[in-house]
Amino acid sequence: MKDFPAYVYYPLQWTWGIIQNVVGLVIYVANSGRTRFRYGRSFGTFWKRYDSMSMGMFIFLAQNLEVCDLEDENSVGSQVAVHEYGHTFQSLALGPFYLPVISMVSGIWCMIPFFVKMREKKGISYYILYTERWANHLGRRVTKRIPHGYWETHKRPAKKTDGENIPERLKKSNKEQ
Repeated sequence: MKDFPAYVYYPLQWTWGIIQNVVGLVIYVANSGRTRFRYGRSFGTFWKRYDSMSMGMFIFLAQNLEVCDLEDENSVGSQVAVHEYGHTFQSLALGPFYLPVISMVSGIWCMIPFFVKMREKKGISYYILYTERWANHLGRRVTKRIPHGYWETHKRPAKKTDGENIPERLKKSNKEQ
């Protein structure tokens, strides 16, 4: 992972994004007995919850992800970390507007039973909401890794294999030649 420049990341987080960083720091300190990690420029911990969240430059991963290797880009924990890292860049971009535009909207989408049931009933991806899709985009762009839920909202690239993805009309043309 190529690190975003520290001389931009930290000053912006602690000025433009001061509100969410103070909240994140309080939550981070409150989880002092938990496993800590660094992810890019962010500080993270596995907290005693089964959901994950970012607040400013602080990442809080679900406790059940603690068994995952964050260096293994195929592990669920690593993919969730990429997604949450994307949220830290939303904090950089939006500053004080992060809380109403991202954090509150994301929290409502995640926790309000109406939306949870609607997603389950209609088979809607959690990552279709602009807050989550944008976090995935930013996380992927910065880390060059695929975030959790990315393929639920993006088309997978066609694989180039032994003619498997060649349209039928082209296969026939090739056979006739």
